[in-house]
Amino acid sequence: MDTKLPYLEHKYVTLYVEYHYSDVANEAYPMNYKVTGSMIMERKRNINIPDEDQSYIW
Repeated sequence: MDTKLPYLEHKYVTLYVEYHYSDVANEAYPMNYKVTGSMIMERKRNINIPDEDQSYIW
């Protein structure tokens, strides 16, 4: 819950990703890349609004 606005609920989602890809813009010299990391998304929800699909603040 939010400390200053007690009617707001905070929800957090963490995504962990790892992928490999090749940049073939120059076919003679392809560049291989590896990406690893995490990403966090926060959603705020007003608990005073009864319809859950309408209560999220974008």
